[in-house]
Amino acid sequence: MRKSNLINWRALHINPIMLFFFVCFFATTAAAEKPLTDSRDIPKGSKLVLEKPLTIPANSAHVKLQDGQVKPGAINPVDQYYPNCSFRVRSVEQVSRTIAPDSFSVIRVRWDEERVSGRSISEFTTQLRLRSEKQPQAFELTCQQWGEAGNFEYLSVTDIKKALGSFFELRFGK
Repeated sequence: MRKSNLINWRALHINPIMLFFFVCFFATTAAAEKPLTDSRDIPKGSKLVLEKPLTIPANSAHVKLQDGQVKPGAINPVDQYYPNCSFRVRSVEQVSRTIAPDSFSVIRVRWDEERVSGRSISEFTTQLRLRSEKQPQAFELTCQQWGEAGNFEYLSVTDIKKALGSFFELRFGK
């Protein structure tokens, strides 16, 4: 072989300490630059803004949304394996109610995993507790998706926004 084709392995020797600092620097830089919409974090002081009227059906205390559409009717109108959200009010009424456009303060965020099918399938839930001075009966947005237990992540902000579509806007606190 000709000498120019050989790799000089001594010149490629990497100091382990330098490698450690290099990896730490780029890992923290990547995390710091990750846009909020790709995370699951919803900062304190955020607002959930209802952009257009939303009707809660008679004999129900919630309305389901998926892919930006209201999913009326049936007991389980959504595909549980895709992001979907349920906007809840405090009581069941015999008549339908309309929730007017409003800004709801996000006062608490909770994540939960509940097994729905033996050991293999779980429901991954993100629950936003809400508060509105004008419409105190509206109090919660719960977004969920089924996935493989132990090998799935909670919904990202992007997933939640996709499920809500143009009905809601999520404005982040500082």
